[in-house]
Amino acid sequence: GKNRKNVAPKGSLVLEPSDGFRLTTDDATFEDAAGLVKAPGRVAFTKGGLSGSGLGMTYDKNNDVLTLLAEPDVTMAGSESAAGTSFKAGSAVLDRVMDVLVLSGGGHAQRGEQTFEADTLTARLSPDEESVRLTEIRANWRVAGGGGAPDAMSADAIDLLYVEGGETLDRVTLTGNA
Repeated sequence: GKNRKNVAPKGSLVLEPSDGFRLTTDDATFEDAAGLVKAPGRVAFTKGGLSGSGLGMTYDKNNDVLTLLAEPDVTMAGSESAAGTSFKAGSAVLDRVMDVLVLSGGGHAQRGEQTFEADTLTARLSPDEESVRLTEIRANWRVAGGGGAPDAMSADAIDLLYVEGGETLDRVTLTGNA
């Protein structure tokens, strides 16, 4: 009803704002005053080439921020000319306003044959959430594979900037102990 402030629907639930983002889960609670949707079980989402799943989530509808509490598995689809990227970690936060995906608790990314591992991985997405513009790798990291230049690198912090469309590396910044 119109005066309900908190609801806890059960069954196959779909959260679908008007921009094409779609989130599904089985059980959730909605707290109107806080603008929060919470789900304790499996969740999955899609929007264009971006898709993912996890165990447990909160969605802050006022700020358009999705937090996957455990077992996040997020994929950015590739194209004919660009490899897709898959991300896994202990937890993940997708800020849809800022176009940022932050993976914490042992982040792992796979892009083609190249592997990125770190305590924290930040992927800055294109405004349409169709490609990765910048990958920031921080704390206890490792980059390896790919068979081309660069095949491996090390530094205290690594930033990988891609040309528009996310197909090709434009610039690599190695900071501290490079």
